Amino acid sequence: MWGEDMNEQMLFTNRLRFREWLINNHINYNGIWLIFAKSEILKTLQPDKALQEALCSVELKDKSSANFENARNDR
Repeated sequence: MWGEDMNEQMLFTNRLRFREWLINNHINYNGIWLIFAKSEILKTLQPDKALQEALCSVELKDKSSANFENARNDR
């Protein structure tokens, strides 16, 4: 099953912390479980913001890879 190697549960308090984690760790993980708070007692990243951040990081990674390939082909 696809989630069997997803044993890490992670909590991020804001988009910036999640973005930094994605930049530094996207290659090392197949996936993680994000923890979201249901109340105001614990401040966590909101699910919709986490999705936006994850999708944007994939888009940036794809653009970065394309730029790298174009630069390599221009040599």
